Amino acid sequence: MMRVSIVICAASLLLCGCSPDDIESGGSTVVVEYTYTDENRWIYETMSRNYFWREDLPDSLSCDYNLHPRLFFESLLSREDRFSYSSENGSFSRATEDMPCEGFAYQRYVDAEGDTYYQVLYVTSDELRKQGLRRGDFLTRMGADEHGALFRRVRFNNGVASDDGLTIRCDNRSRATSDNSVLLDTIYHIEGRKIGYLCYLSYDEVHELTDALVGFKENNIDHLILDLRYNSGGYVNTCNYLCSRIAPEKAQGEIFQIHEYNDIIALENYRETGDSLTYTYFSPLPDPDGNFLGTPVFGLNMPRLYVITSRRTASASEATIMCLRPYMPVHVIGERTVGKGLGMTTYSTSRCRVNIAPITFRYYNADGVSVPDVGIIPDRYCPDGYETLRRDIGDIREPLLLTTLKYMGVCVDVEDVDEEVVTRSGNIPYLTPLGEPSFVIEHKLKYTY
Repeated sequence: MMRVSIVICAASLLLCGCSPDDIESGGSTVVVEYTYTDENRWIYETMSRNYFWREDLPDSLSCDYNLHPRLFFESLLSREDRFSYSSENGSFSRATEDMPCEGFAYQRYVDAEGDTYYQVLYVTSDELRKQGLRRGDFLTRMGADEHGALFRRVRFNNGVASDDGLTIRCDNRSRATSDNSVLLDTIYHIEGRKIGYLCYLSYDEVHELTDALVGFKENNIDHLILDLRYNSGGYVNTCNYLCSRIAPEKAQGEIFQIHEYNDIIALENYRETGDSLTYTYFSPLPDPDGNFLGTPVFGLNMPRLYVITSRRTASASEATIMCLRPYMPVHVIGERTVGKGLGMTTYSTSRCRVNIAPITFRYYNADGVSVPDVGIIPDRYCPDGYETLRRDIGDIREPLLLTTLKYMGVCVDVEDVDEEVVTRSGNIPYLTPLGEPSFVIEHKLKYTY
């Protein structure tokens, strides 16, 4: 009887399946009723074991397993959860986010007439720089051909856009130089000081940091400015690597980060190690060739750190600030950060058309302090809104960098900086932002921390 009832129940679900899928067949479209029950049960099981707020999950018997998996996943999330998300599983769909091209990051806007514009946040492609594309440019998309996408640069005058004559073509050549997470590393020689500057876009592969950090070490820099305004996080091990390179010698081998989990994972940890928490440590570092030579290499051994932030700075970027603070002064210049003292894990299976990335742990520094939910408040506020001067990253007249240098007590001789523009904030009244900046979308598609 038990086996029969299960078969009848499954058949009923198939007959009453809630969501029709369109299937192309011989030039015509056949509508097939589809049930998401099996996929959603996998989602619930995964969340029930791993979700940080698992106690907030609805009772399994009250769930609607016929919802589309993305909607079902959202229905399980805690009210405290601002960050868990799902994405399309490539085994089921080739859907992509709206990315007009690679080679530059942008924020989309719409005007009162419904026309869409892209403001360039930073350029990673040498080819696009050669074409004249610069940080702060506004573009309108002209379409695409077999070679790539075409854009025209526009200027705004009292809310009215006009074509300024520059055409930008995005193709395979422009994509070729857009994959390094270090946007710029340089050393400024000012007042006898050697000031290292690193604009870092994401905590990606460790090797991408090597050249910059080795250059700072070889030049024996006195100060370091870490620009994380466009950095929404990345890999945990890369965050540990960078912090271990920066930290003073007294931090080596000490606690870098403490992780807290839900009750199930905490109990498993306790049974295995005697502690419900897990710990990571600042690591001794090899030389550039990967050799220890019998002794640890301590990296830059900075006495203090200056970090540039924006309202999009999150996750591993915030962890860099918080986890270094028990061992050294870390000064923050810019905007209040996102407030993500949490980590997530991506789960996927061929059984389900979506990948899920739920929050699975909260992290703390060695003092037991996590990132505030309201974000890290800067020591010196300076907006990175689009009413500030859009000078190139690394230009000492660029507002956030200039503000940081002044905060450090460096006397910078610049003549054409409008202090009112540097400190002014707000939105251009005739443009409304659409969605998140492209670098944030890209982060969500790639990382889980």
